[in-house]
Parts: sequence; C-alpha cells; structure tokens
Amino acid sequence: MGKIKGMAMIILCLMANTLNAETVSISFSKDITVVESSVELKTVFSRNLGVSVNFVTSIAITSAGTNLFGIFAGGNLFIVIDEKGNVIFKKEGYWGKVSNDGKRVFVYNSSKCEYGDELIEMDLKGNILKRVQSPLIFRITDNNQYFAEFGDIEHPSNRFILTEMSTNKVVWSRDFPWNWEGKLLYDGSLILNPNPYDEKADSITIFLYGPNGEESWRYIFPKGYKYPDIYTGRNCFIVCVDEKKDIENKRLFVFNKQKGMLWDKKINRSQMGMSQNDRYIGVLELTAKELILFELSSGKEIYRTQMPQNLRYIGLNVSEQGKIALKHRGGIIIVDSEGKIIAEFSVSSRPECYWVSENLILLFSGNSIQMVRIGK
Repeated sequence: MGKIKGMAMIILCLMANTLNAETVSISFSKDITVVESSVELKTVFSRNLGVSVNFVTSIAITSAGTNLFGIFAGGNLFIVIDEKGNVIFKKEGYWGKVSNDGKRVFVYNSSKCEYGDELIEMDLKGNILKRVQSPLIFRITDNNQYFAEFGDIEHPSNRFILTEMSTNKVVWSRDFPWNWEGKLLYDGSLILNPNPYDEKADSITIFLYGPNGEESWRYIFPKGYKYPDIYTGRNCFIVCVDEKKDIENKRLFVFNKQKGMLWDKKINRSQMGMSQNDRYIGVLELTAKELILFELSSGKEIYRTQMPQNLRYIGLNVSEQGKIALKHRGGIIIVDSEGKIIAEFSVSSRPECYWVSENLILLFSGNSIQMVRIGK
C-alpha cells in the first residue's frame, strides 16, 4: 500500500445502499481482486502520466486495429497515448484531437480553452503538415474532412467558413445577418442558433445547413422557451430549453438532420448526455436523482433508476449500447443497459471517464489513468 498512497487512487467499493449483492468489490492496486459477483473486472493498464488528466478529446483506430486516445491534460497540454497507456505524442496547446485513422493530430494553439486562432496539423513525429490562422475560432468535423471558422460568445461574429481539410479549398462561407451560436455535426452540417441570448425574442429558431451550404430546414420552437443548449451526436442532436416562467422546468427537443424534429418531452431540472451512435439519451433529473435512459429515435423510456440522494453530479457518458457512467464528486457509478447498478468507483480527485467499447472504460483520477474491462 505504500506505493499506492503516493498516487491518486481509484477504488471500487461495495455500497450497501446503492449496489446489490451481485456487484464486485475490488481495490485497484497492481492486481485486481474480485470479492464476489457475476461481473468480472480486470485492469488492462494503469499509468501515472505525471500531469493531471482532464478528459479524452478523441479516439482513433489505426490500420492495425489498435486504439489511440487524444487527451487534454495539465491545463495546456495535448497528448496521445496508445492502448497500453504509453505516451506517443505530446504538444503544448490548449486543445487537440487525434485523427480517426491515428496518423495525424490537430492542435489548437491558443490561450483559451477549446478556442484558437491557429490550427496546426501534425504527424505523430511532430512534423507540421499544415498551419492555418484565423481571427475566429476553429472546429474540426468528426469525420476529419472539414474545418470550420466561426464566432462564439467571447468572439462574436456573423461569419462562417467551411474548408476542406485535404485541399484547403473553401466549400462555402457566409456572413449571416446576426451574431449566432452553432455546432457542427459529423459530416460538416451546421446547426445555427441566431441571437441565442435575446431575452426579447418571442421564440427560438434553429437552422440546419448541409455541408454544401444549403439550408436543409428550420424549426421554430413554441413560444415560452429560452436558453437553448445543444448536444450533438452523429446524425442527430438535442436542444434542451428552459421555460421562461420557471427555469427549473426544461424540455427536450430531439432532431434528426434528414427528418427534422423527432419528438419532445418535458423533464425536470436535469443534465444529460447521448451516445455517439445516436441510439440513446441518458438524463439525470437532479431534483429526484433519477437516471433515465431514452431511445433516441422514438423517445421511449428504457429504464429509470434511482441514484443516491446526496449525489453531487458532474457529468455522464452513454455507451453505444446504453450503459451509463455517471460521474459525481467522489466517484463514478456504472449502470448497465437494463438500468442495473453494477459498480461504483470511489475516486480521490475529480473523476473523468470515457467508454472505449461496451466492456472497456478509461478512468481518470489526478495524474493516473486506468483502463478497466467490465465483464467478459
């Protein structure tokens, strides 16, 4: 235990008021000891990176079938690690991501988190392949085919530019008649929210522009809502809005880029996350402390599970098949696709996690990163 005390510890503990009798209780040291459960747990790797880990920005699969992970760490550092936890790339820069094929990295060189006026494309050896500068902020589409330049709340602008990554050719650009906020979908489609903070506006309007710059559709929300918050998936996105009369009440509007609005649902004071394959939405109702999983295409409720009342929420991650990792101050709760709590991790510092696959999850605590296999 002497070696462990000098490190950030991640402990999987049995909580009698939360976990049932089938759940594992183990301690992460060099080896894992399973106390009792049908759920098998195994540490794939454990590393102390020597710098505090914030979160995973991206994941890549190489031609050899191995995983690489882009990680934001230490407040101003972007690193790439392989699936054994070895650091194979390191670069100062406040934000970055590894390309889907694992051959390149993109670093935003700026003093502001996630925003930058210089985008640098590099290979894993650190050779610069491209350098682009702009007074606006950069975003790269998840398919790595395009990068976009536009404004935000700190850098207001009515301009949008979408450029093809491989050729540096501008696909389309426009000066809209308002300052706006926007999000990019996987293929470069733009979700545009004009005048997002206009308290005098009667209603909210969301526009969707395709990768070619043509308006696909627009949706005018019913009156009485404000402060739209947009969550994006691959082909779908969620807009969560507050009621003007009572900000504790929220409403979810779920959209598909081809079909438009799919469904809407009233929820209480809540936070949420969605799976990147657009299958599920996970919602934590903060007042009732209920964790809910919805089918994204229909709005059907899959399960509703009670969480501890003293839970102090940080965030949640939804896997492709509907498992949820719920992050809270002090730990991480793992819920399976049927709503059953199967594990709880106690974490000594601010917890973070990332689903690699249905049975693999990355856990972070301070300087430590650990990949854990949950189940066979």
